[in-house]
Amino acid sequence: MRHIQQAILSLICCMAIPIAYSCEPAGLDWEKLYADYDLNRDQMIDQNEWKQLIHLKDQPVVWQKQVFAIDPKRMKIFKALDQDHNGLIDQQEINNIYGYFINPCQGWGQTWGK
Repeated sequence: MRHIQQAILSLICCMAIPIAYSCEPAGLDWEKLYADYDLNRDQMIDQNEWKQLIHLKDQPVVWQKQVFAIDPKRMKIFKALDQDHNGLIDQQEINNIYGYFINPCQGWGQTWGK
């Protein structure tokens, strides 16, 4: 009986530890983003709206520093996100914005067991 209890306890610990030591970065609050920056409420971001959006007021993400140094108004990012080149970023295109934010989980867990 004691061995069964130890086995169950070991199994619970093995399952709980990876969950406790995981990293899940915060994402954009999309509803707030569109409420704050989509001024004409068309569910697309134009260049004028983008110039305000780059401040990411009250959002839990941060731009990568090298992005800011190279392109302070982030117009290169706007053009890269605007895949159909219509001067607007739609909801599908804007999902690619995460590639320009700092990844707080980068390198997470690489030193475990060393």
